[in-house]
Amino acid sequence: MQLLPVILPEPSILLCAFVSSCPLPVGPRCGCHIPPPLLLTMSATSGFKLNHVMIRVRDPEPSLKFYQEVLGMRLLYKMDVEMAKFTNYFMGHVTDEEYELYQSFGAAENNSPEKLKLLFGRLALVELCHNWGTESDESFKGYHGGNSEPRGFGHLCLSVPDLTAACKHFDDHKVKFTKRPDDGMIKGVAFIHDPDGYAIEIVQPDLPISM
Repeated sequence: MQLLPVILPEPSILLCAFVSSCPLPVGPRCGCHIPPPLLLTMSATSGFKLNHVMIRVRDPEPSLKFYQEVLGMRLLYKMDVEMAKFTNYFMGHVTDEEYELYQSFGAAENNSPEKLKLLFGRLALVELCHNWGTESDESFKGYHGGNSEPRGFGHLCLSVPDLTAACKHFDDHKVKFTKRPDDGMIKGVAFIHDPDGYAIEIVQPDLPISM
């Protein structure tokens, strides 16, 4: 196992965990404190990447509409599990050329090894899990969004090239805001909710966040 020591000059500096690859300036926006010395295990985690997060949805119809039309994602893979009575929808931001490649495998349900290798090699997908019947179950009260007691899951985060234009797009689609860019103590970020009440942070990479 190879250990690479990284010595930081000041323990009080806030520094992004990605160190040299982070495009952001050193400062509060990076959001994490790394005391020296930092030992990075290079060999054991080489090639690790965040492929997807899974959230449960009550009704796939409005959720798919939201993630496609409002957030601009595309359905890359649909997995029906009849024995356990649930369906997973893998959503992601892809270029037209990449989407054509996924479509070349045929129906969204196609689970060929080549398609799954492509799917699980990607970064930052969202998996929407629908347990059959919740959409019509009057006794089902919905899933916990994580931001009321007991708190747990916090939010997803979407990066956009133009925060103002994105907020107008959300308004055009009658999306619920919990925070607009100029609201509250932290300026330059917005928060919206998806149909199940999960919070989604909206950021613009080159827009300073101020407090």
